[in-house]
Amino acid sequence: MKRLALLLTLLAGCTRPSTVTPTQFAIDPATGICTPLASGVDRALVAGWQSCDNPCAGLEERACRSDLRCQVTLRGGTKSCEPVPQLIDPCKGLDATACQADSRCEMLAVGVGCDCPAGVPCDCPAPPPSSCALKQCGELTDGDACSARPDCTTTTPPPLPPTPVASGTTQPRSLPAVACFPIFGCDLNEHDCSKRHDCIRFYDDHGAFTSCGSTDHCATDNDCALGQRCNSDGRCAVEGCAGETEAECNADPACDPIYSLNCSPYSVSGGGGFCGPEAGGGGGAPLPDEALPPGSCTCEPTFTSCQQGGPVVTAKAVLVRDPAIIDDPFWALPRVLTSISGGADASAVADAWLAQLGTTTVVDGKTAAARPGAAQYIAALPHRADGLVDAGKLGFVPTALSNRLDLADNTSCGEARITYALTGGVTDRRHRMTVIVELRQPYDGAGCRTTAQTWVALSRLDGAALQSALQAIYAPLLTPANLKQVRTNEFLVGPQDSSMLPAAWELREFHLGSDARLHQVLLPLQVDPATANSSTDFATWAQANRDGLSRGTLTFPTQYQIPNGSEDGTVFSFSDPTLGNLVDKSTCAGCHTNATNSAFAHVAERFRGTGRAEISAFLEGELPKRATHLGLVAAGIIGAPLDVRPLH
Repeated sequence: MKRLALLLTLLAGCTRPSTVTPTQFAIDPATGICTPLASGVDRALVAGWQSCDNPCAGLEERACRSDLRCQVTLRGGTKSCEPVPQLIDPCKGLDATACQADSRCEMLAVGVGCDCPAGVPCDCPAPPPSSCALKQCGELTDGDACSARPDCTTTTPPPLPPTPVASGTTQPRSLPAVACFPIFGCDLNEHDCSKRHDCIRFYDDHGAFTSCGSTDHCATDNDCALGQRCNSDGRCAVEGCAGETEAECNADPACDPIYSLNCSPYSVSGGGGFCGPEAGGGGGAPLPDEALPPGSCTCEPTFTSCQQGGPVVTAKAVLVRDPAIIDDPFWALPRVLTSISGGADASAVADAWLAQLGTTTVVDGKTAAARPGAAQYIAALPHRADGLVDAGKLGFVPTALSNRLDLADNTSCGEARITYALTGGVTDRRHRMTVIVELRQPYDGAGCRTTAQTWVALSRLDGAALQSALQAIYAPLLTPANLKQVRTNEFLVGPQDSSMLPAAWELREFHLGSDARLHQVLLPLQVDPATANSSTDFATWAQANRDGLSRGTLTFPTQYQIPNGSEDGTVFSFSDPTLGNLVDKSTCAGCHTNATNSAFAHVAERFRGTGRAEISAFLEGELPKRATHLGLVAAGIIGAPLDVRPLH
């Protein structure tokens, strides 16, 4: 096999068919990979390397796109695969003296040590030693050195903005005599385009270079690399859920869209994040795909990625969001209100229930202030001739069916839940509201194993069979005897301006009374932060019950409970910060915001109003745990009650 001497002779004396395509290739002994070499490679760096054949020759397009050493080139109507010069690092392994002597290199410290206060024992590792590294493109002052770097160019970018001077006028910013710039994007000349694997060079029928384009764009899967596909946005993405767009992910039952809180929900003055009309208004901000620029005082779930869904038991037996299931009339809110109230008129139940949001309500001697925006919204709802709100026209749609066997105790097998959201909240972000109907699953006498097996069996069903089985589970639970509570998470705030107090989401809980109506009650898992932070008694109770709070087995003492929880970002402040965090995580408001980094609703509106409900990243992380617990209980491996109960 040829050695480097012959290779370098070829480098010096061959006639190259292109001024931009390397024609020499050698095997990097450190990796065993055949490497395309730039014409200006430092010969000393490749001493001893053996020559090899062009690794890109003959590769079909998808394989070419997959190989970082290669680039797709289109000449007229013919595609070919051309080699891309690889960076050979001249600084790797140089000692400090040699590094400082080489103008291409500099000594850098990678990582940091520990900053230990004086007089305090420090068991952190010592700061790492400096090592020799390549300079950034902008640090190079030699034009040849810049051109030799596959990641750098001497081509001047667009003019820099003027620099203000003392007189108040401006003058153009100057560049150094020899300027070197990093290569970004694919809007490049022929030479620089040839250095980028992720760009395509285009030539006309006469061989003249015409343009440089991105490999991200595609029309079919064949335009993408191996392991990639062309998504609905016309861009190459990895195959499977990870490469799906938000719309694709929400439409794919095998995938789960992940949403995160990509902002601060709270203004400086507190509240629900409303910072004035120019900011969009807290929970009233645009949808994720219409999000405001960074710095706006908004808080919305932002689509971040698409992940492969968990086991089928999760989608069918833990959290059911399939529109084909939940859009059945069986799950409609009016029907459910009639069932849980023992056959009462759904409109009468809804009218009395919702009215409490818009009026000042006294609960066990504690006052829940009226929500003016809610009162206005409810007044504008369609009403029947008898003056009651029309339950069939409230605008609530089912969003999910939730199996909470993980909340089982010694008297029940947890809960079965149905969640709803105002469909108008998809676009009207100042009028949002979610509702959750929480039903008791009676104890089955078998450690909840029978109940768990009934849910697990759903994973083998589809379509009408799955619908029928779910209704069979819920039908006996939709009774007054099995209704635990109805909870609301509401942001019916209406128009806001900077003269008004910041609006916040608010949580409330309702129990069924003997009059077949829902009545507001104190929140067992909510404490007024202002009162708790100033109460020595509460801090003492929290400290004494730290273990119970950690296990999630306690509710707060009645004297500290309040009827409404404001999700305004207020946190608990004790001398022991960990205790404050523990209390915060135990509350309704904390669970829906800062304690879980969630944007108010764990199950929010349905994607574009009709798709699957958007869920928080926190809930996404909880679903596999719930599925695992369900499977273990069904198999009789563990009992249903957990030593540490999850958040409600």
